[in-house]
Amino acid sequence: MTFTLRCQKTCLDGSFEAWGVGFHYKYDAPSNSLSVFKPENAWGMLDISLPRKIEENPMLFVQHLEKVSQIKSLILSNNETVRLCETIVPDKLSAIAKSVSRLALSSFDARPEKLARFAKAMQRQYLLQSVEMNYINARDVKNAFFTASITTKKGNRTDASAASISLLLRELSEKIVRDLMTREFGSAHQGSADRLLVLSSRLSIISRILDENYTPEKSIKPAQSSDHKKEILS
Repeated sequence: MTFTLRCQKTCLDGSFEAWGVGFHYKYDAPSNSLSVFKPENAWGMLDISLPRKIEENPMLFVQHLEKVSQIKSLILSNNETVRLCETIVPDKLSAIAKSVSRLALSSFDARPEKLARFAKAMQRQYLLQSVEMNYINARDVKNAFFTASITTKKGNRTDASAASISLLLRELSEKIVRDLMTREFGSAHQGSADRLLVLSSRLSIISRILDENYTPEKSIKPAQSSDHKKEILS
């Protein structure tokens, strides 16, 4: 089983439709906007005006949006479903949609050619002294790798390197907790430690979005039989 999103171009201007496991997407290229529907409904659930950078590759953004919505659904449902529309009530839709969209916008920049933009956004959002990410090219593509370093305002630093951006962000997430948070705790820097915890969690999720071998549906817990449920209750 692999993560898939069925897409179909609808116009020569770059507009397209896409179908995921929980939502149906319609991207309008002239307005750079996205409408998100429940598959069984003909009305738009949500209309999103996208930042200009999405014009670089709107289909990639929709792929990330679908995958992060499945991951978010797993979190909210305790690994029971990847259909986000089954896990939230209508009055929570707007808040959840904003959270999912922000993650997809962040992961959109986690590409070799946009790593500087990704690092700059991370530095600004989490009030860090510096964030550096680089792609180290090599004659043999198999030997190419990525590096990253984070320095806090307090001067604490951690570094990571990996063969892919997905692995790099996973390692960076773990090192933030292990190397930085313990040194940032304290009355004067408690806010920094809290922000680092949020950053670590976000990088962990983005690493899964980028991981081509990670399929959210594989994380769904097996359904319990009625007999097994009776045994638990008794």
